[in-house]
Amino acid sequence: MMKYEAREIRSALIVGLGSIGSRHLRVATELGYQVETVSRRAGLGTYRSIEDALGANSFDVVCIATETASHARNLLSLRETDHRGITIVEKPLFKSYNQDDSSQHLKTFVGYNLRTHPGIVWLQSRLRENDARVHQLQLSVAQNLNDWRPNRAARDVYSASIAEGGGALRDLSHELDLALVFLGAVKKVAAVGGRLGTVTLDADDSWSILLEGPNRSSASISINCLDRIPHRTFRVSTSSGTGSVDFISGMAQWNSEEVHFNLDRDATYRRMWQALAKPSLEADLLCSYEQGMLVMSLIEACEEASHTRQWVQLNG
Repeated sequence: MMKYEAREIRSALIVGLGSIGSRHLRVATELGYQVETVSRRAGLGTYRSIEDALGANSFDVVCIATETASHARNLLSLRETDHRGITIVEKPLFKSYNQDDSSQHLKTFVGYNLRTHPGIVWLQSRLRENDARVHQLQLSVAQNLNDWRPNRAARDVYSASIAEGGGALRDLSHELDLALVFLGAVKKVAAVGGRLGTVTLDADDSWSILLEGPNRSSASISINCLDRIPHRTFRVSTSSGTGSVDFISGMAQWNSEEVHFNLDRDATYRRMWQALAKPSLEADLLCSYEQGMLVMSLIEACEEASHTRQWVQLNG
């Protein structure tokens, strides 16, 4: 595995040591950050709470990797303890749009790490070089929830629970973020989704979504945590050509040109942490707080469209 060196040794606090928090811990440590942790589980973290950690030290980066329903409370704790560094919050930003905690003044980013996938970055460069206008996007992602964390039963993880902020639409909202990145804006949403299977306790597990962007551009998105054959693909049709990324195989294409990216599972997270060292220069690789809130508004528009069986208009 290729090793990367951080441009500057910094301090980091990882809040939450589940599977994703452990990944952030591993990546930040590898990049040379001086890392401390917060965990409610006795004996796991350096501290038991954000208040304890910020009372003892200041940190250049704080990573919130708790269950989604806790994010608003965690961000409030950072504000009340006067955290002045960068914050990265695992996706989605909140359980619901109205949990906005007015923390825009913090240097807060959302962990939509697929933005940093080299296939996506490469495609964006091809679109810029060819002055390509996006006509249509097709995004699809599926993996059975039982296969997400093989050492834990699906119903024991927060992803299975509405109360914890789980569900396919929120957990797999990378596709919504990428749609916004490539379309630029969404005007209207139609969607059908809900709980069709039995892999979750009560959370949604399947979605079919249609977005209308500027100038009649569109995106069709298929999301589920039911399929036993996992896949994750992205396809864009433009005025200058067609591009695609298969995230599982690592293959990216632009017209007849093909590139293969052989990535380890930490690669996109590693690149995200590297971008945090200079967010003003690598803004396209990072999802801002405001952009994370746009994803939240899109999530709730999808839910409204599915409930009403009507197109839902988005502001802007």
